[in-house]
Amino acid sequence: MRLGDPTDYPFLLERPAERTLGLARSWLRREGGQGSWFLWVHLFDCHLPYAHAPEGSLATTVHSPIDVREARIPVTPELQIAVQEAYAAEVAYEDQQITRLLDALDERGFFAEGGVLVFAADHGEELWDHAGFEHGHSHHGEV
Repeated sequence: MRLGDPTDYPFLLERPAERTLGLARSWLRREGGQGSWFLWVHLFDCHLPYAHAPEGSLATTVHSPIDVREARIPVTPELQIAVQEAYAAEVAYEDQQITRLLDALDERGFFAEGGVLVFAADHGEELWDHAGFEHGHSHHGEV
């Protein structure tokens, strides 16, 4: 991950989707056997700083939403596109990791046994749609 000072973002370093979903798969092997069970997995990768941005991307200059909201860095059309692409890369990374969990569930017969799987998101990101950035500042559909 290219995050700058890791102490600024400890929750991201400790909780990448690969590790989080690896722990979930381990739990399934150990505990998700007989009877009813509930597993909740919460992923954080689609938050700044975007660790899966392409090498050399302008998006790596944005470490926090505050960088943009407080004009700490110049927001150019090129930066906007880079951040949008980096966000898409984070979503693709999470999709790839979630697929590994779905495969593990399928292998243990979860779907064949009528298991119920629910996906939910706590928010999306407004990436300069409606002139806004990030989340928690508007009620537009992107958020």
